[in-house]
Amino acid sequence: EFLQRADLEAELSAFCQKSGFDLLLMMTISFTESKEPIRELVVFSHSASCREQVSKYLEQAHNPALNLSPISCPHPHISAYQQGNTLASRKKLLPLVKDFLRECDGDGCLRDTEEESEVPPTPMNSLVDGCPLDEGLPRITAEDLQDKLHQMESADL
Repeated sequence: EFLQRADLEAELSAFCQKSGFDLLLMMTISFTESKEPIRELVVFSHSASCREQVSKYLEQAHNPALNLSPISCPHPHISAYQQGNTLASRKKLLPLVKDFLRECDGDGCLRDTEEESEVPPTPMNSLVDGCPLDEGLPRITAEDLQDKLHQMESADL
């Protein structure tokens, strides 16, 4: 049901732009009538390169293996998966994301330099001489993301 929402990409895009994210990972869990868990994983990014690199990394993960099977999705900026390893919770996914960021070169996999910035230009009738976003969204390094993930992980403990 979640993936079928018509305005899903617009909502995810707005959330990412507001939060300054290039990529968003979402994990769901639901239960069958017999109380067996079903996990699904969604990778969202306007950057096809970033989305594909993260998806490929997670598909090939072995520690733990997520056993991802692609799910059909009507949205072009979303890769969706059924997660065969239902024991791999977000706490198991977080180290995989950290490993990906460590192996990442910091720029190439987090932002495509060829892609156009989606930040609108400053209006001509602006009351200010400049805008902090004139140069586009601030670049977020792999180290910044690792620090933030570490803070989130510490907060969960």
